[in-house]
Formats: sequence, structure tokens, C-alpha cells
Amino acid sequence: MTGQALKDFYAGLATSQGSGVRHFNTNAIVVPTAEGARGSVYLLQVERRTKGGPAEVTLFGKYEDRLGRTAKGWRFKERKGEADTFRGDTQGKLLPYSRA
Repeated sequence: MTGQALKDFYAGLATSQGSGVRHFNTNAIVVPTAEGARGSVYLLQVERRTKGGPAEVTLFGKYEDRLGRTAKGWRFKERKGEADTFRGDTQGKLLPYSRA
């Protein structure tokens, strides 16, 4: 996902996931590249789907990012997400909002 599509996606999260959904990112790695930098983080999504219901892990996986430096600082140029599926799966599953 790049440019305006990335901005639109994150702007929509406030209404689609405003409460009851949390994302946790861990193990951030950023390395320099000729174009800027690339980074990655592991992700975990926890949701409470019903009032008083249990908190459930509903997604886990990894983000891969390309970053670029601008006059306003570092910005995401691209973000790809890959969700883990199950032990032994060699294909993985791309998150629906990921774009190359």
C-alpha cells in the first residue's frame, strides 16, 4: 500500500476499530538503504468483540516497510503486512489491505 491509499486506510481505522481493538508492534528493526530505510515489526491484534466478552488474539504476523526521508521527516513509502496462519504453513496469508 502506498501514498494516498495508506493515508486513507489509517484514517478509516478510527471508525472501524475505534474501541475494543488494539494493535501491538514489537521487535522493530530499521536498517538504512540507498533509498532511505527499510523496517519490520511483529504485530499482534487483540479484540474484545462483545460487551463483557473475553479479549481475544485475532491476528498476528509481521509488517515490512519502506521508509523515505522528506522535508517533514521520515515517512512510510510502502507497508506490506503478512499474517501468520498456522504452524507449518509455507505460503502465509497476505492481509487484505496489503499492496505492493
